[in-house]
Amino acid sequence: FVLILHEGLHGLVGWLFGHKPIFGVQPPLVFTTFDVRIPRGHFIAVALAPLVVLDAVFVTTYPLDVFPVFSNLCFAVNTMGAVGDVWIVWQLVGHERGTWVQDTKSGVEVWKPAA
Repeated sequence: FVLILHEGLHGLVGWLFGHKPIFGVQPPLVFTTFDVRIPRGHFIAVALAPLVVLDAVFVTTYPLDVFPVFSNLCFAVNTMGAVGDVWIVWQLVGHERGTWVQDTKSGVEVWKPAA
């Protein structure tokens, strides 16, 4: 359930920026990617969206939840699932604005803007 929401939110945010998401499963991974280069800022927003949005939802609904263990579990699964997203964003923060990013099977490729 949480994995579907997490990857779906990556796709939704990418789609809102005008990029076509590609969803996939390669056990044990579930993923969302894009087969084109996208602006660094878009990539960062797409990467962080599930962590920020879903964790905020799980934290704010915790007091209302009849099953708080469920909220805790959802929060934990989503946060653990975002570790790779945060690592990639950490790598991209040092790159200048105007760079483009493409997701690959081995990580991400970064293209700097023309001088």
